[in-house]
Amino acid sequence: MVTAGWGEDEVRVFNRFRDYGYNEVHFTGGEPTLNPNLPDIIKELVGLGYAVKSTSILAGKPGFLLKCAENGLSGVNVSVHGDFSSVDVEKEFVPDDVLSAILGFQIGRQREQVRNQILSLVRGLNVLKGTGVNVKANTVISSFNDLEKARRVHAYSKLFGLGLRFLPDLTPSSRDISFAAISVFLKSIGAKLTSVKRVAGSSDATAMFIDTDGYRFGVKQIDDVFLDSMCSGCKTMESGNCTEKYYGIRLEKVKSKNDPYTVRLCLHEQASSVVMPFDQFLRSPQFREILAKKGSV
Repeated sequence: MVTAGWGEDEVRVFNRFRDYGYNEVHFTGGEPTLNPNLPDIIKELVGLGYAVKSTSILAGKPGFLLKCAENGLSGVNVSVHGDFSSVDVEKEFVPDDVLSAILGFQIGRQREQVRNQILSLVRGLNVLKGTGVNVKANTVISSFNDLEKARRVHAYSKLFGLGLRFLPDLTPSSRDISFAAISVFLKSIGAKLTSVKRVAGSSDATAMFIDTDGYRFGVKQIDDVFLDSMCSGCKTMESGNCTEKYYGIRLEKVKSKNDPYTVRLCLHEQASSVVMPFDQFLRSPQFREILAKKGSV
């Protein structure tokens, strides 16, 4: 049976990646839970042996989110910028102080848009709680001005039973002050480093901490991992403005009969060493270097 959004191209692409040792798919870009085919696609990927996760604002309806969970969704990252414990979804009540605080992080958004977004997110969190889906709150600490927000998010995530990861602001002008603010926050809650989780061959890393109550959470890091076959001679890297180094493989579906999938290796550039058709990527020096770095060859 051919599922909408899933066919021979998808089977071929994900079987090939699985043959090279890949075992996780993470949906992002746009809003995955607004794709009506997502539950069926999750089921197909799980059937191929993949763990399936997503970054989301949980815009899908409750029944849709439950279907995703039932079909094997194992993890969701959500952006949380405040303490939502006083939000009442049934009464559609969002306290003014919560709404005003979140408006400060949603530049260009209208008050009613942000209100509906908060209600949708909290409703989704309530739906996924107890389903077995690992829900993790992400929030950025850009400067010392974000310390109060960090305390609220930390308290809410711990109370609600969410995972939590603090993200630094990696833009060159903010990077140092961001990490300094994170350090101050960690000291303020008595957090202790327990371990560092790294994705083999990638710049993706997370330092894991535990607070005085035994609550465990992470702080995102970007290791200095580059691809010579992609990064050599790159002006963005040489200028010190590269924010993610080599982070991982992004697969994008495009409208092409010859090769409906494109691989993107970097968000900064558009060169052929960074963005290429899937079949070309499998033959590329970039992919050979990636496999060597992750120990697959």
